[in-house]
Amino acid sequence: MTTRCKKCGGNYLLVDSKDEYCPVWEHQCSGLKLTFEVLGPPVPKARPRFNKTTRQVYTPKETKDYERHVGSCSWVVTARNPWIEWPIKEPQQVIVDMEIHHEKSYGSAPDADNVVKAICDGIEGVIYVNDRQAVPRVTRVLYNSHFPKVIVTIEAIEQKRAK
Repeated sequence: MTTRCKKCGGNYLLVDSKDEYCPVWEHQCSGLKLTFEVLGPPVPKARPRFNKTTRQVYTPKETKDYERHVGSCSWVVTARNPWIEWPIKEPQQVIVDMEIHHEKSYGSAPDADNVVKAICDGIEGVIYVNDRQAVPRVTRVLYNSHFPKVIVTIEAIEQKRAK
């Protein structure tokens, strides 16, 4: 017997008579869950630099290029899902799960925290409006010399406000 989900309106197979939500959505249809890959070696976010001549602070070129690459990879996901309004507006939060496959050995691996910062800065403005909506998590860091990449899973959840 199939029935209709109370939150998303989609049909699903009724397993238990008490089921009210789609079993597809782990968070019971409160949002969406998408995955995309950022191909290439992960680049950690570098510290801002200071130009003594112009007295300006700037982000290094390698970091900016990687953030643009991440943004373009996430833009492809948004283009493939036009029925969702992008970027996700507040008060929704976005859980950003990352699985980092790097090409270096254990001792010389990029710092996972700085890779997370670069990924979150790259998808800001494309997936979500402001980075304070993001809840970044690193699920795994793996050594993969043949195919370095970062697998990013985006999950939007409703933020419950205290009364």
